[in-house]
Amino acid sequence: MDAYSTSAKTRITGALMQNYIQKAATLVGDVTKVEPDGKRATIKTTDDQFVQILFAQPLMTPLTNHCLTEVYGIVLSRNQFQCYDYMQFPQEMSDKFDRKTYNDFIVQYIKTCDEHINCMVESNEDNSLIHPIDNFSMTNNYANDTINRDFSFG
Repeated sequence: MDAYSTSAKTRITGALMQNYIQKAATLVGDVTKVEPDGKRATIKTTDDQFVQILFAQPLMTPLTNHCLTEVYGIVLSRNQFQCYDYMQFPQEMSDKFDRKTYNDFIVQYIKTCDEHINCMVESNEDNSLIHPIDNFSMTNNYANDTINRDFSFG
């Protein structure tokens, strides 16, 4: 199995990509350009970073410029993302989506997760990382489910 199918897809911002190279992630942004061959697109993330999206397969349906799109895949570099799946939201939902609040939430979420892991590692008496990683995965999956269910649009 590859890194994408076996790991949690942490929600990140464009600025956080450098910390997640070769890791599965979810990235949200507005499509700014789609290449004619359907193999690449550019999105502007919620924190105003431009990221090149490389699709595993050429697009079968066109992406709409300036519509909010959520991409799922592997971070390749600080500005390239290998996309295995995506979801584009309708224009009216894109217009209502509060990008700044979403971005602020993701930054705080990552900070809280990092603090939680550091605290668990420091308090772990047998120095085993199994429990903190398991707890982080459960926290990460729960938070992602919560975001998907409750946070997307207002």
